[in-house]
Amino acid sequence: MTVGDDKQVLIWDTSRDFLEHGGEGGPSLLEPLDRIPAKGVLTGVTHHRFQRRFATCGDVVVLWDGDTRSPVNQYQWGVDSVHCVRFNQVRVSPWGGLFLG
Repeated sequence: MTVGDDKQVLIWDTSRDFLEHGGEGGPSLLEPLDRIPAKGVLTGVTHHRFQRRFATCGDVVVLWDGDTRSPVNQYQWGVDSVHCVRFNQVRVSPWGGLFLG
């Protein structure tokens, strides 16, 4: 997954089989598998270690359902932007972010 100023979450195929065989007969490594539109500029993305969820950050932090590719929750703390968000790899559900006002 990648994010950027284009207000999209891009999902890429990085499977070992795809990389070893050069993507023959399949999607191009230069084209994402899926594009998910967001409401604002995104500055970071993280995915959960075990669940099919991911989170993006920018003006707000959004928790997404990986199966439906739709927002589950949105969090806003009154700061100008959140530059980094990460799921905690030790605990099951908490995550943290870097906030700059």
